[in-house]
Amino acid sequence: MKTIHILPPELVAKIAAGEVVERPASVIKELIENALDAGAMHIDVEVEEAGTKKIIVRDDGKGMSKEDLEICYRPHSTSKILNAEDLVTIRSFGFRGEALSSIAAVSHLAIKSRQSNSEFGHIIELGSATPKGTVRWPAEPTRDLSLRNEARGSEGPQAHPIGMQVGTEITVEFFFHSTPARKKFLKDVKTELRLITEVMTQFAIAFPAVGFTLTHNDKQILNLSAGQNLHGRIRSVLGEHLSSYLIPIEHESRYGEISGFITKPQAAHESKQYQYLFVNNRAVTDNHVGRTLKESYGSLLEPRAQPPFVLFLTLPYESVDVNIHPRKEEVAFAYPKEIFALVKEGSLETLSKHNLMYTHSSRPKDMDYHTADFLKSIVTPWNVKNIALGEILQIHNIYLLAGTDDGLLLIDQHAAHERILFEQFKEAYEKTRYLQKSLELTEPKMFELSASDAQVLQEHLETLRKIGFDLEHFGKYSFKLAAVPEIFKTRDHIKLITEVLHDLKLGKGVKHLDRETEKTLSYLACRSAIKAGDALEPEEQKKLVDKLLLSPSSYTCPHGRPTHIEISLKELDKMFKRR
Repeated sequence: MKTIHILPPELVAKIAAGEVVERPASVIKELIENALDAGAMHIDVEVEEAGTKKIIVRDDGKGMSKEDLEICYRPHSTSKILNAEDLVTIRSFGFRGEALSSIAAVSHLAIKSRQSNSEFGHIIELGSATPKGTVRWPAEPTRDLSLRNEARGSEGPQAHPIGMQVGTEITVEFFFHSTPARKKFLKDVKTELRLITEVMTQFAIAFPAVGFTLTHNDKQILNLSAGQNLHGRIRSVLGEHLSSYLIPIEHESRYGEISGFITKPQAAHESKQYQYLFVNNRAVTDNHVGRTLKESYGSLLEPRAQPPFVLFLTLPYESVDVNIHPRKEEVAFAYPKEIFALVKEGSLETLSKHNLMYTHSSRPKDMDYHTADFLKSIVTPWNVKNIALGEILQIHNIYLLAGTDDGLLLIDQHAAHERILFEQFKEAYEKTRYLQKSLELTEPKMFELSASDAQVLQEHLETLRKIGFDLEHFGKYSFKLAAVPEIFKTRDHIKLITEVLHDLKLGKGVKHLDRETEKTLSYLACRSAIKAGDALEPEEQKKLVDKLLLSPSSYTCPHGRPTHIEISLKELDKMFKRR
């Protein structure tokens, strides 16, 4: 019995669309790439319900003729690739057939376009996602994108004349209507809108000379004028605070060039959300580039800290493969070691020019001494002294050895005590932060955030006010800070808010420790803990072991070192050849 069969074209189209069209943000990405390839200098994006209801992308590029309009949506249609050699040196973002055919497979699509040498434009509608009973223009029914009889020469949808400006306007409606199962995987409106904003932020940084607008439910989110330089565009989309830490980078080798901006160590975050990499102006992700750059900072950064950057790698087109990812979010380098060396050399040279060299200090440079002193005044550090329990063996006044039901427990006494104290200080910090009154600032601080962060902060203003931040939205991406919880008196308040925003994006809530506070509490715990070499009485040893095993995250100290190691009887038997 025959079990293998050929899938119908309309199903093939929907499967292919799944690789390219994941969510509204990916639709907008594809359409903006088409607009940029068409030479657009202004690109306007309008969305309803974060693009799940409607997406409109309008540009002032060179537009398409009636003949091009009637073929542009067909799979693999293009004006940018003529032969196999062109695939090796792709200079454009892609070809319209990739995006438009995929989008039309899962939505209803209307394309308007006009060229400068034409008195009017044309409109064509297609797609199989129009709900029954919906009246569309033109009156004739739109045909399925798959064009089942295309091989036999049947015609597809016809373009009709329409008055419009030079350029192209694409409207996407009823997204995923024909594939409702995929719609279930979309996030809520706020998350999808944030993803759209982040996609547009990438394009805005890569093309500062191009103007961009983003409007959501008739409310403008982005309005970036054309003709900006890179530094000005970064300031516009990522905020004044981050842009103040920018350091220009420029370096070249025989394999390519690197340019853009890295940042001073003070701008580091635990997240990679402000790391932008562009290869031949295409936004991509490459963890190795990020790690290479971070290594250049050496001890200037904490192990978990990530330096923000906006890097442009300009490489020969034939040395970059842009087709390894369906959505072209990753690329492959023909000479990866040489490219990473270019990044390393350029960043080291730039940091050296700005005298950013590591200097040793017995206390962390960015530690908050005010918070440390405040917590020390209200917390009595847990002590291992004066509680009588059973006996444990202390080895070289560094390690404790205890028997368990299943083997042995080896404990680093300093790391164990440090973890216990860290949890104690952390608990006190959390309680204090919520109980304290606000401290009014001598002068209110005005600051700007990225469009994405501004959306998050507006959503959580009330929560932050409840814990003592007096924050007020001043339109667009601007905010005014008038008061902070007293415990944050001496902090970099704007940096603190941006770190809290990152946690909110990840759903951690405002109780999660920011990096500087965590470092402060870690320092307090380290300095208050018993040291290697301190002799402990048997009862003190037992108390330390019991307390450690009851402590949250008992496996490591705040610096990541293990507090204890367990050796099972099975492992011991193997060591002594009993098994």
